[in-house]
Amino acid sequence: MKKLKIYVLSAVFLLVTIQTTFSQGITGKWKKSGQTTVYVNGKKTDSWTSLVKLQPCYANIVYSFIAGGKMDENAAGCSETVKKMLTSAVPKSNWKLSGNQLTITASDGSIPPAVYEISFSGNSMTWYFNYAANPAIPNIKARAQSMTIVYERVK
Repeated sequence: MKKLKIYVLSAVFLLVTIQTTFSQGITGKWKKSGQTTVYVNGKKTDSWTSLVKLQPCYANIVYSFIAGGKMDENAAGCSETVKKMLTSAVPKSNWKLSGNQLTITASDGSIPPAVYEISFSGNSMTWYFNYAANPAIPNIKARAQSMTIVYERVK
């Protein structure tokens, strides 16, 4: 009887793990809630707060990650200039997730592919970008070491 309980508990744990893994996938709608940049000198800045202060509408942009690797965004409430900038880049980008490695690629080749480490916790998705591991990506005078971006799932 004790072995049966252990097997049942193991099966329940496996099902919960599988459900959690699938419910925490990247597909769906997300809002950015944070962005931090760490510089090679150790300085850390909250680049998200600065960006939202300059363009408050950024706090309301909804990013969609569509099954099959397509991306889209909804920048309602932003100026036409901001909308044009976003709609010229985001829908032309693709995503691919392999393990915890997320690769964002511009389908028109306008920027090099960027590889992020991705993790999930509850309704949050965190992207970690290492500039040294992505040497083709422009870096502000080679001063940035890493960037962490946090998204919250939109219901």
